[in-house]
Amino acid sequence: MHAQQQSMPYMYYTSPYSIPAYGTISSSQVVISDVNWRNSWSNIRSLVISVTLLFCSTAIIGLDIANVAIEANKQNGTSKLGSGTATVGAGIWSGSVSFMAAIFIFITIFARNKRVAATFALLAVVLTFFFTIVLIGLIGNSVQINLSETQRTNAEQVQDKLSIAILSFAVPTMIACMVFFAVYTTVLFSSCTSQSNIR
Repeated sequence: MHAQQQSMPYMYYTSPYSIPAYGTISSSQVVISDVNWRNSWSNIRSLVISVTLLFCSTAIIGLDIANVAIEANKQNGTSKLGSGTATVGAGIWSGSVSFMAAIFIFITIFARNKRVAATFALLAVVLTFFFTIVLIGLIGNSVQINLSETQRTNAEQVQDKLSIAILSFAVPTMIACMVFFAVYTTVLFSSCTSQSNIR
C-alpha cells in the first residue's frame, strides 16, 4: 500500500496535452504572410496602374455619354438608341467597373494589410477585364459595320470617331488589368516561397 502511494506522483510527469507540429496555421504564420506581402508589394506599380485605369475609365465614360447623347438627339425616327451594339451604353458600364477597380488598387497603397486589400482589388480587376473584353467586342463590331457603309451622316461620322476613341482607351485598360494580374501573381508566389523557406 505504501509503495503504491509513492508511485502516484510519477504518473503526471508527462504533460497530458501536446501541440501538433503540423496541420495547423498559427497566428505567427499569418503575420509572416502579411509582412511578406507588405515588403513585396510595389506601391509605385499600384499607383501607375490605378492612375491608368482612372484616366481610361473616365475617358471611356465621357466618350460613351457623348455617343449615346448624339444617338438620342437624332430626329425623324433615325435614332437607334438601345438597339445597336454601340448605343447601349456599354462604355458607361465598363468604365464604371474599371473606375471602381482603380479605387480598390489605389487603396492598396495605404492599406496596412496588403494581402486582403490586393485580393479585393483582384476581384474588381477580374470584373474590369471581362467587361472590357465585352466592350471591345461590341464597339469593334459596330465600327467594322459602320465603316463598310458609304452613306454616313455627319452625326454618324462623329459617332464613328467616338467609338474608335473608346477602343483606343479600352485596350490600355485591358493591358493594365493584365499587368495587375502579373504583379499579384508574382507577390503571391513570392510570399508562398518565403513561408516555405521559414518552415
